Amino acid sequence: MNASNSTATQEALERQDQDIRMLEDLLRQTIERLAGPEVLARFDRVREAAIALRNHGAPEDARFLREFLDSLDVASLRELIRAFTIYFDLNNLAEQHARIHAIRKRIRTQYPKPMSESVTEAIRQLKDRGFPARELGKVLENLNIQPVFTAHPSEARRLTILEKLAAISNEIDRLDYLELLPDEAQAARDSIRQLIEILWLTESVRSERPKVIDEVRQGLEVVEGSLFEVVPELYSLLISSLEEIYPGQKWRLPAILRFGSWIGGDRDGHPEVTARVTIETVALHQATVLRHYLAQANSLGKNLSHSAKRLRLPPAFLAGLRDEARALGLPPGRIEREPLRQKCRHIARKLGLTIERLRSLVPAWTDTASKVPPMVYATPAQLRDDLLSIRSVLVGNQAEAAARMLDTFIRKVDVFGLHLLTLDIRQHADRHRAAITEILARAGIEANYEALGSEEKLTLLTNLLTMPRPVIPAHLEYSPETSEVIETFRAASAILEHQCPEAIENYIISGTGDAAHLLEVLLLAREARLFRPSDGISRINIIPLFETLEALNQGREILQRLMDIPSWREHLVLRNDLQEVMIGYSDSNKESGFVQSAWALHEIQRDLATFARDNRIVVRVFHGRGGAVGRGGGPANQAILAQPPGAVNGSLRITEQG
Repeated sequence: MNASNSTATQEALERQDQDIRMLEDLLRQTIERLAGPEVLARFDRVREAAIALRNHGAPEDARFLREFLDSLDVASLRELIRAFTIYFDLNNLAEQHARIHAIRKRIRTQYPKPMSESVTEAIRQLKDRGFPARELGKVLENLNIQPVFTAHPSEARRLTILEKLAAISNEIDRLDYLELLPDEAQAARDSIRQLIEILWLTESVRSERPKVIDEVRQGLEVVEGSLFEVVPELYSLLISSLEEIYPGQKWRLPAILRFGSWIGGDRDGHPEVTARVTIETVALHQATVLRHYLAQANSLGKNLSHSAKRLRLPPAFLAGLRDEARALGLPPGRIEREPLRQKCRHIARKLGLTIERLRSLVPAWTDTASKVPPMVYATPAQLRDDLLSIRSVLVGNQAEAAARMLDTFIRKVDVFGLHLLTLDIRQHADRHRAAITEILARAGIEANYEALGSEEKLTLLTNLLTMPRPVIPAHLEYSPETSEVIETFRAASAILEHQCPEAIENYIISGTGDAAHLLEVLLLAREARLFRPSDGISRINIIPLFETLEALNQGREILQRLMDIPSWREHLVLRNDLQEVMIGYSDSNKESGFVQSAWALHEIQRDLATFARDNRIVVRVFHGRGGAVGRGGGPANQAILAQPPGAVNGSLRITEQG
C-alpha cells in the first residue's frame, strides 16, 4: 500500500470510529429512555464481553457470555436481540461510509491518475498496450452486460427498516461532507436520534410472509433509488474517459448495459409465482419507468424555456409540433413563443396516454393483435426520436450545455426502454416433464412419456415439433400444476404480443440434465405461439441451468445433441444464433466442495467456448453467483478476469442478489 492509500485508509478508520461512537451513544440513550437502564446494562455487559472475547479469546470471557445469556428469560433475550440488531445495522453504516470516504480520498489524492480498477484505468491500460480506437469502438458496439436482480433468500428486513437506515446514512453524509453550522450539525444528529428511536419502536421483521408483488415493489425501490441516477453517470464517465484518453476520436456509445430481474418470474420452488403474478410484475415494471420518464419530461419542460425569437428552428420541427398539438388536443399557442417547452408538453402528454393504456390493458393469449393508438408510445425508439428532435435543435443553435440535459434522458431510454427490467422466467425441468407427460397422455399420443428413454423422448418431441396440429387445446382440462405451466407460456406470449415486446426474453430451466429438457420447453413455447418458425418468430431464449456436478460435466454433450435436431437449430437461427447457458455456483459447491465445483465451472466454460466455435454460434454464459463465497460471491471484476479464454467475448449476464 502506497503512502497516499495508507493515509486515506487511516483517515477513513478515524472517521469510522467517530461515526460509531456517535451512533452508539445515540442508540444507548434510546435504549435507556425507551427500554430502561436494566436493558441498557445487559446490552453493555454482553457487548463488552464479546469485544473482550474477540480481542483476547480468553475462556473465561466465553464462559461468562454463555452463562449470562443462559440466565436470561425470553423477554430479556428479545430486547437484547433488538438492541444488537440495530447496533450492527448502525455499525455497518459507519463501515460503509468509511470505505466510501477512503475511496474518495484516494481519488482526490492521486488525481489526475485514474483510480485502480476504475473504468478510466481500464481504458488507459488499453491505450498503453497499443489497442487502437477503432477496434475499441467495435468492442463497445458489441459489449453487453446484464446484471439480473434476484430476491435475497435471507433478506427478512422490512422495506420501512431499510428506508430508515438509508435516511440515517443520508444524515451521516451531511455531517461528513457538508460544512454545517453548529445548529445544522445538531439538527442532523437530532434527526439520527429520531430515526434510531423509530427503529427501536418498529417491528424489524414482517409479521406476515410477504407476497411476491411486495418483493417486486421492494426490488423496484432499488431501481428508483439508485439506478436511474447512477446509470447516466456511468455512461457519462465512460464517454469522458474515452474522449480524454483517445482524443480526436468521435465516440458513439451504444446501450452496453441492460438490467434483468427474476422477482415475479422465478417459479422454481415458489408456487405463489403464477401467470397472473408475472403479468402484474411486467405492468409494475412498465408503470415505474413510464412515471419516471413523465417526471423527467415535466422537469425538462421547466428548464427548456428557450425563446423562439432566439432560436433557428427547422420548418419540419415546427410543422411537426403543430400536427402533434392538434392530435393531442393541446393548445398550440406556446409553439410560437417557447417551442421546446411545447415539445416537452407533447412528450409528457404522450407518456400520460401510454400510462393510461397500460392501466386499461389486460393481455390475453386468446386476443388478436391490435394497433397501438398513434399518440401512445409503442416502442422506445419513438420516445427517443422525440427527445433527439429537441437535442438536434439545441445543437443546431450551439446550445450544447442544454443539449446534455437531453443526453441523460436519452441514455435512460436506451438502457431501460419502456420495460425497465427484462423479466426472466424460471421453472424446474421436472415440472415441464410432468406437464408434457399429462398433455401427451390426454391427447392419446403417448401413455407414459416420463418412462421413455432419453433418445425416445427426443425422437417423439422432434416429431411433435414438425406437426402443424397443436397438441394442447385452447380450453385447459388438466391438473392445476400442468395448467399453470401452460398458462405461464401463454401469459408470456400475450405480454410480448400485446403489451411490451422487450418485457420477457429468457426462459431458464432449473435442473437441466438431458437434451429433452430443452425440447420440452420448445414444444410448450410452440403451443403458446412463442415459437412460430413458419412466421420467422422465436420470441424467447431457452436457457439450460447446469447446477449439479454431473450436469456441469455433461453440459457440452447435452447442447451438442440438440444441434442435430432441425427444430432446435431453426430456433437458434431465429434467436440470431445465440445460445445462453446458465451455470450455478451454489448447488455444485454444496454437492462437491468449493475446489471441485470451481474447477467444474471453469471447465464447462472452456467447453462452451469450444462448442461455440465448432458450431459457429454465440454462447453467452449466465453466472448464477452472489452472496457468500460458496455461492460464487466475491469481487466481480476478479471473477470476470479469471474466466477462461473465449468464455466472455463481450457478453455477460450475472445475478445480483438482494
